[in-house]
Amino acid sequence: MKPHLAPLKNETSSRDASAKHLTLRDKTTLFLRWLTEPSLLLTTYLLMVGVLASGCGSHARIQAHNEEHADEGILFNATKGLNVPKNTADFIGLKIVDVEEQKTTGTLRISAQVYRPTTTGKQNTESLPALASGFLHSAEAERLKVGQSVTLETKTETTLAGKIIALDLQLEKVHGQIEVILEIDDPQKSLAPGNSVNVVVPTGTEGIIVSVPRAALLRAAEGNFVYTVSGEHLVRSEVKVGDASNEDVEIKEGLYAGDQIVSHPVMTLWMAELQSIRGGASCADGH
Repeated sequence: MKPHLAPLKNETSSRDASAKHLTLRDKTTLFLRWLTEPSLLLTTYLLMVGVLASGCGSHARIQAHNEEHADEGILFNATKGLNVPKNTADFIGLKIVDVEEQKTTGTLRISAQVYRPTTTGKQNTESLPALASGFLHSAEAERLKVGQSVTLETKTETTLAGKIIALDLQLEKVHGQIEVILEIDDPQKSLAPGNSVNVVVPTGTEGIIVSVPRAALLRAAEGNFVYTVSGEHLVRSEVKVGDASNEDVEIKEGLYAGDQIVSHPVMTLWMAELQSIRGGASCADGH
């Protein structure tokens, strides 16, 4: 038998009265009504079950989503190297090429820029030659010597003679590059400051070399590297470089014709590896 419950004070037809207008007696009455009416208990129970079920379902969906996409990052293993899933490889534009043998012409090409045109000396009796400078990696510049003759090609397809007058080593420790200073014989005064020229430097006899695209070469403080294909992984391998052109770099040690390497994007892979080694990223924990 239900106990008799007194009506609420100031009870109106609406049950949405604000709680701040309820007296202590009113609140006690509401609590007793909730305890004694099974319909209210059942409704509360169903609501609680629904909320819990919804929460668990959301957690399960999130967990399943995470598991589904867990392999979409670049994974690093200290022993095997980098693993790049197909979706990620497509997204970053991963390109694999074969290492090939090439016939070398025994020349080294440098892109240089004119910083002083041919000028007339103070006595107006002689002309001062034009000067230009370009940069090479220190390993590539080992074959160069001061006084070495070079040939320069301008954008107008004019060929000029010149020579190397200095090898500046100031930037070698900072950037690993050497500045090559060139003197150009330009009797027609066709060059102006800022003009670009292609410098061809003879370096030796012709032969067969192993080469890779310049974009495949990673120049780091620790040395020169390429990413080689080893099964399903990409391994950063150290190489020794030789002569270089605008497109290719000679590999003296570390690769053989037929090896497969990454030609793009090498810097993206390097940053992912660095983050794994030094940053402790969870997606590169070696699992």
